[in-house]
Amino acid sequence: MSVESCPALVLNANFRPLSYFPLSLWPWQEAVKAVFQRLGAVAWGHSVAGLLEELAQKLPVPEALLDAASELDKAYIPSRYPDALPEGAPFQRYRRGEAERLLGHAEAVYAYCEGVLSQMDEGGAPPPPRGGA
Repeated sequence: MSVESCPALVLNANFRPLSYFPLSLWPWQEAVKAVFQRLGAVAWGHSVAGLLEELAQKLPVPEALLDAASELDKAYIPSRYPDALPEGAPFQRYRRGEAERLLGHAEAVYAYCEGVLSQMDEGGAPPPPRGGA
């Protein structure tokens, strides 16, 4: 499954979702967990920001990526549960610009994880831990 195959937050002209995949099923979340698995560590939870913060103890994670993941986490519940917002359904509350920005954040997380995994697949070591240790 790729990011392109399930753009849950991309909306049509009426701001209705173009697919029914909630954020919880997105490959970018699984990509972060795959990095943990490759490192021989266990990753629990659904907070991508939390997972990346934990990963940052082992690998360098750009601050901008942590910010993007934090914004994605805030959209996790409303995109999964239609009654999570105070009023209206998600398709009535997400605007096109917001949806496209969140999709860009998801793609950035996925690309980061893909890059780390590719480097490890090529026999290279993962980037050095933060702090040079």
